[in-house]
Amino acid sequence: CGMKVLAPETLAAAIIGKGGSVIAGMRSKCAAKLSLTETGEYFPNTDSRILTAQTKNESSMEALMKMVLAKVLETVRSGTATEVMGTESDMKLKVLVPRLAAGGIIGKGGSKIKEMRETSGAKILVNDPAGTG
Repeated sequence: CGMKVLAPETLAAAIIGKGGSVIAGMRSKCAAKLSLTETGEYFPNTDSRILTAQTKNESSMEALMKMVLAKVLETVRSGTATEVMGTESDMKLKVLVPRLAAGGIIGKGGSKIKEMRETSGAKILVNDPAGTG
């Protein structure tokens, strides 16, 4: 399983942790490959680095994403979050999805995305493509 998430600098710092301790713990607990683009190396038209995660199975990815969301919440609560991360009652996380996968997320007539919204309670938006992937 693989996933790419946009991480503003404050979130990237929280995920890395002091001396890399947090990211090392995430890697260990979820048997994950986890990397961030370098400081200042942002996804086009954003101020966010790219967090790339790979795990061997869906349950490990789910556990890893729960840890990432906990860091989003921690950052929002600390008052250091950027607007792009939202507020405690309306947190935001941007995930990069290959163009070919977007149709599968949306579904015929929007059926899949509607189902995900209803079952999760999340606001899910699919933006226009950026980049070439």
